[in-house]
Amino acid sequence: MKKVRFISFWLLLIVSITTVVFTSCGKIDDDEAVKPDPSITDSGVIINGVKWATRNVAAPGKFAVNPEDAGMFYQWDFIMAFPATGQVSLWPQTYSTRNTWEKFNDPSPGGWRIPTFEECVGLYDQEKVTNEWTTLNGVNGRRFTDIATGHSIFLPASGYRYGWYGQIYGSGEIGSYWIIPFERIFEFLSPEQSFALILKESDEANLSSWLRKDASSIRCVAD
Repeated sequence: MKKVRFISFWLLLIVSITTVVFTSCGKIDDDEAVKPDPSITDSGVIINGVKWATRNVAAPGKFAVNPEDAGMFYQWDFIMAFPATGQVSLWPQTYSTRNTWEKFNDPSPGGWRIPTFEECVGLYDQEKVTNEWTTLNGVNGRRFTDIATGHSIFLPASGYRYGWYGQIYGSGEIGSYWIIPFERIFEFLSPEQSFALILKESDEANLSSWLRKDASSIRCVAD
């Protein structure tokens, strides 16, 4: 009789422990619940008829987490990403000679692409868009705001990596963002140049020739 009671006791104990373990494993705390990765999606905002992403491109196919984050730097028509801080090794000594940014080299997340010259010109329409040099969470940059809707995008002045050596220049003072210019523009540029949106405190903003080997930021628009 004692033996039966002993076995029954251990069976009950095992069942109780198993129940607790399965219950604990099946329960997910709110803090541990799977949450959407903010680097994957961006709802974007409409600025003068164009849907702009609210954050820079980070690693290929991903957005930076916050609007003021630098993301990563890219050379013209290359998908290789470079960090926005620190040193890099094995800096490329060649550059793309193509006058467009091939789709397979575009690091923009799905449904997004690098903006065109015309789309960037739309940011300068003073009747529809205002822009100002400002700071966001301690980061310098330029804010473009749609007058009609109040929607805005902040482009951080993250600097860039100089094309011939790979060092970072102008962090906090300048932002350079690749754009796709008119094909005919290349007739007036050297083979080493393409075009970028350049942001400085001293200028409202401008579209300028830029070394293809420079590694710059990417702020994309809806495809």
